[in-house]
Amino acid sequence: GKLAEDLRLKNSHLAGLLFILQPLVFALSNDVMTEVPMALGVVIALRLWFAERWIASCLLVSFLPLLRPEGFLLAPVWGLFLLALAYNSEHPNCFTRIQIGSLLSAGFLLFLLACLLITGDILYYVHEWSWAYESGTKSGELLHHFYQWFEYCGALLFPIFIAGIIPSLKKKMALPWAVWLVVILTHSIFYWRGIFGSVGFMRIM
Repeated sequence: GKLAEDLRLKNSHLAGLLFILQPLVFALSNDVMTEVPMALGVVIALRLWFAERWIASCLLVSFLPLLRPEGFLLAPVWGLFLLALAYNSEHPNCFTRIQIGSLLSAGFLLFLLACLLITGDILYYVHEWSWAYESGTKSGELLHHFYQWFEYCGALLFPIFIAGIIPSLKKKMALPWAVWLVVILTHSIFYWRGIFGSVGFMRIM
C-alpha cells in the first residue's frame, strides 16, 4: 500500500486488497523459502529509492544476491537508474553517483569474504548454497511464466493488470517495471535452462 502511495497511483488504498486477491497468496504466506524475503527487500529498496535515499537503497540492493540469484541482475539495474537521474541541484553529481553506485557491490563482496573465511571456498554460493547452479529438476518453454501469468493473477486481477499496463507507462513507474521484467525474464531463463532449482513456479510473483 505504501509503495502504491509512493508511486502516486490512483486508489492506492486498494493495493492491499488487490494483493490478497491473488489466488495463491495465502498458500504461500507461510513459505519460508527465499522468495518472500526477496520480494520484501525489493519493495523496501523501491520505497527508499522513491524517498531519494539513494545510499540506503543501493546498500540494500547490494545484499539481495544473498537471497536470490535475481539480485545479481537487479544491482546493475539500480546502477543504470542512478546514472539516469536528471542532473539538477536536488540529485547527486556524477562523481557522487559513482561513489553511491559502488555500494551496489558492498553486500556481495562481504558475502564472498564470509564464504572464503568460513568455508574456504569463495564460490560457496555457487557450489553448495540453496540455489546451486545445477540444482534444477525441471525445464520447459522460455515463455512459460508469461503463459502462466493469468493463473498467477487469477481471473479477477488479470484484466486489471492488462488494463493498467498503458496507464502505468510513465516515468515514475520505470524502475518498478524494470524490476518486474528482470524477475520474470530471469525466472523464464532459469526454467528454460533448468538451472538454479527452477521448477516452473514463480513464488516471488
